[in-house]
Amino acid sequence: MLNPTAPLRLVFKLSLLILAVGFVAVTSWVIAVPHGSFDLAISLAVQSIDLGFLPALMTLVSWPGFFPQSLIISVCIIVAFFVAGYRRESVFLLLNGVAIQALTIAIKALIHRPRPSPDMVAVVTLLSDYSFPSGHVLLYCGFFGFVCFLVWSVRKPSVIRSLALGFLVIEIGLVGISRVYLGAHWASDVIGGYLLGAICLIVSIHFYRSSKALFGSGRLA
Repeated sequence: MLNPTAPLRLVFKLSLLILAVGFVAVTSWVIAVPHGSFDLAISLAVQSIDLGFLPALMTLVSWPGFFPQSLIISVCIIVAFFVAGYRRESVFLLLNGVAIQALTIAIKALIHRPRPSPDMVAVVTLLSDYSFPSGHVLLYCGFFGFVCFLVWSVRKPSVIRSLALGFLVIEIGLVGISRVYLGAHWASDVIGGYLLGAICLIVSIHFYRSSKALFGSGRLA
C-alpha cells in the first residue's frame, strides 16, 4: 500500500535540493565576483525609482530587522505563543530563531563580502558587518515566514488573522527590495537570504509537522 506521506516527503526533498543548489550557486558566484556588474545594475535601477514616500517606506520595512528590535520582537512573539498555550510552537520558534542567527553569523564570517560602498551606490546608513547573505531577508523569510505558517495553522480564520498574515507577507516580500534600495546589500545578498531563509522555513515546517505526527497534535503541557 502506498504511503500517503510519500508525495509530501518527495516534495520536501526536491524543494530542499533545488534551494540548496541555488544557494550554493549564488554563494559561489558571490565569492568569484564580489562586486559584479549584475549587482551594481540592479542597485542603480532600484535606487533610481523616484517616489516621495519610498525612502520612509523602505526604512520602515527594514526597521524590525535591526538589533535590538529584532531580538525584542522575536522574543515577544515566542513568549506570546507560549502564554497563549502554544508551547510546541514557541519551542520551534525559539529553535528556528537561534538557528537563523547562528547561520547568519557563521556564513557572513566565512564569506567576508564587503557591503556596498558610498562611491558605488547611495548608502543610507554605513554598516560594519559583512554583506552576504542579507541577515534581514534571512530573518524575515525564515523566522517571520515560520510565524506566518504557525498563525495560519493554529488560528481560526478571522479579520485579525488575515491582517496579521497580510502584514507578514508584505514585510517578507518588501524587505529584499528595501535592503537594496537603502544601499545596505547587493541583490545577490538578498537572493542568497531568500534561498537560505526558504530552506530554514521548509525545514522548520517539516520538523514541526513531524513532531505533531509523532507526539500528537495537541498542545504541549
